[in-house]
Amino acid sequence: MHIIYIEFGISKSKQYSKACELAKRLPNYTLSKACIKCWIDDVKSFIIFQNEIRALFNIVNKWKSANIEFYGNKYKSMFDYYDFLDELKSKSGKYEPVITSNRDTVALGSVTYEDLPLPFIYYPELYGAFFAFCEDIGKQIYFCECERTAIENYIKLKRNNQLSKHDNYPLSPRYFPKTISQISISYKENPIEAFDFKPNICFRCNNKLPSKKFCHQMYGGKFKQNYGWYMEQEKLKLGLDYRILEENNISLEDFVREQLGFPKVGEAWISETLLFKIIKRLYPNYEVLHHYRPKWLEGLELDIYIPQLKMAFEYQGIQHFKAIKHWGGTEQLKKQQEHDERKKKICDNLKILLICVNYDEELTEEHVKNKITLSMK
Repeated sequence: MHIIYIEFGISKSKQYSKACELAKRLPNYTLSKACIKCWIDDVKSFIIFQNEIRALFNIVNKWKSANIEFYGNKYKSMFDYYDFLDELKSKSGKYEPVITSNRDTVALGSVTYEDLPLPFIYYPELYGAFFAFCEDIGKQIYFCECERTAIENYIKLKRNNQLSKHDNYPLSPRYFPKTISQISISYKENPIEAFDFKPNICFRCNNKLPSKKFCHQMYGGKFKQNYGWYMEQEKLKLGLDYRILEENNISLEDFVREQLGFPKVGEAWISETLLFKIIKRLYPNYEVLHHYRPKWLEGLELDIYIPQLKMAFEYQGIQHFKAIKHWGGTEQLKKQQEHDERKKKICDNLKILLICVNYDEELTEEHVKNKITLSMK
């Protein structure tokens, strides 16, 4: 019996192409007489592909041509879906924390499966500092080597009573994932004895965006949402006395931005830089140019360009669509849109694929990958 089975035929929906692409990513995929079938038979496969499964389910669940089954029972309403998740969690053993019934963007102590060398990730609670990683749930837990100095300094600060006491854990859940805090109780003399360090296993070292956010958008800009944990780590590296940065006119955020290869606040669009990093990650074996101004573009600029593939990317902020007073208002909007149109025409004439990512789109590796796939058809 399959854990989940999805079958659908040809649809006039605008999402049909995306549904086909999602289905192809699943391990058991078949295409027969214009009917697509895919299924999952084990819990670990569900965890590995749960983002694709959820996205596919959300697209096809209302299609007349679709047949969806959970543990052999035909899907009829969303109640069936939530019952299925409850049943799956009850049968998933050690993987129970990784299976979620929603897609909350803020971490809140999540355990996730992501595209990293050690793919199971333990996130800290809200506004925490440290990630932990393992090859599989129940196996040895590691910290990234780049976290070592901050963790060692955390232990010194705690022993010297320089950190406020939130609890009695040697490694507090204020800074560490809850699982780590619980394990540390048995190692009060040397709290990190139960864990190992391994180089190049975290998001920062692999140039990857975490799937979760550090905080809600109400409480921080895009950089803080994506990299707030590393800002907390830098505070601990500096002994929490990060005023030394301010004395030299350097903000903590700028300090971390520079380490991660981002421009300082106000120097450039953070979203454009995020897009550049995503493209570099998707095309590691190609030259990826940033702010490319070739002669053939007649004075204009491409945000991102891959010469060997003749593929370009533009991040289009709100100023490409609306008149913003402090950016020049209506006059500047008209000029911007004329430039956009001319740039598109030149690229089309030279058979360069120009892919635009707009400010109101989700800026994730998965979304950009899907956008590229659909643009190449």
